[in-house]
Amino acid sequence: MKVLKVLLIAVAIIIATFFAVGAFLPAKTKVERSIIINQSVETVFNKVNSFKEFNTWSPWAMKDKTTEYIYSGAESGVGAKMEWRSDHPEVGSGSQEIIESTLNETVTVSLKFDEQSGDAKAQYFLLPVMHSGKPMTRITWSLHLDNESNIIGRYFGLMMDEWVGTEYEKGLNQLKEVLEPKGLQSGSSL
Repeated sequence: MKVLKVLLIAVAIIIATFFAVGAFLPAKTKVERSIIINQSVETVFNKVNSFKEFNTWSPWAMKDKTTEYIYSGAESGVGAKMEWRSDHPEVGSGSQEIIESTLNETVTVSLKFDEQSGDAKAQYFLLPVMHSGKPMTRITWSLHLDNESNIIGRYFGLMMDEWVGTEYEKGLNQLKEVLEPKGLQSGSSL
């Protein structure tokens, strides 16, 4: 009986410590990656302002070619929506919808994942730049997670830069490959 009491106290202390430490972890997580693409801002904007061609450069599209996609709403811009269903653990199921779009500048996407709660947004920021004397586009892809009321999500937030950042780098490199005609690759990743 005494061993059981000690065990219960130890478990209670571990659980209390888990939640106490979690309460002090950052509630918001941001992951961000950038690349320079040898194309106009208009061309890059049109590619990220619609889901119709998202899977030509998405880092997750190649992980499960059997993923089911449903497109609804607007063709592009605010209201464009894509839902996906996959049994692959790295793809999962969920939806994304463009909730803000400023011509040739930014696109904001609301993300919903079936297996987790919390507020997640992805954003694309586009900036015309001169690189090696040529006009190009710097695109920054960022993810913003709000785990204000999700202690476990705060722990996951500590690992998101490594997990998602790597995928964002792959996606941006693929977007660059899709958009740049052969021979125009600028080779710049930021």
